[in-house]
Amino acid sequence: MRSDWALLLVARGLRAFGFGFAAVLVGLHLEHAGLSPVLIGLTVGLGLASASLTGLGAVVFAVRFGRRAALAVTGLLMAVTGLDLALATQPSLLVLAGVTGMLGAGNLDLGPFAPIEQTAVAEVATPQQRNLAFGRYALIGGLFNAGGGLAAGFASSANLRVFFLLYAALGVATAVIPAFISRRAESDVRAPAFGALRRRETTRVLAGLAALFALDSFAGGFVVNAVISYWLHVRFGA
Repeated sequence: MRSDWALLLVARGLRAFGFGFAAVLVGLHLEHAGLSPVLIGLTVGLGLASASLTGLGAVVFAVRFGRRAALAVTGLLMAVTGLDLALATQPSLLVLAGVTGMLGAGNLDLGPFAPIEQTAVAEVATPQQRNLAFGRYALIGGLFNAGGGLAAGFASSANLRVFFLLYAALGVATAVIPAFISRRAESDVRAPAFGALRRRETTRVLAGLAALFALDSFAGGFVVNAVISYWLHVRFGA
């Protein structure tokens, strides 16, 4: 359990670090590549929408192929995003960086990895340690995300591509880590991905929670890290 838990924390930290500097730099990088503010907004918006929608696909994939395989795929998607941002020159290709759901423009718990990794954490932790496990999971994510934002302060127009190559490398690392996690992270229950939605009571509870989170996310969408960072750059030349 300890080794599985440690590996999940390492993957969490690496991803959060990448998301931290990507959220700060993505708007600046897209502007430097020649994209208009409208296209930059489209890219960030597409990234946020894809991060939410790909979570559904990740759940279906995990039910069929396992959580470890799903986490590996999300790591590869992060790597593809980083390579796209680092190497692409055409605006259309840069806008497509948001399609993977791993642009990192929003908060560190938004992406196709979230429902898979969090259930894996619950699986490897004992019932007595579960609250502590999620507390540490949140702490590691917050600290490394802040560290990534701090690292973005060392970026310049000359080395922006280097940061996104690092982002791709972090994605590869998070894709490899699941190979060393044991089967304890997998679910022993074999059921349809959304089979619980057939129960009326479950549907009612989820509908209420979904409405609450949707309202919160709609408001939060105006102040995501990538938007705030780019606004500070436009308004104050930061």
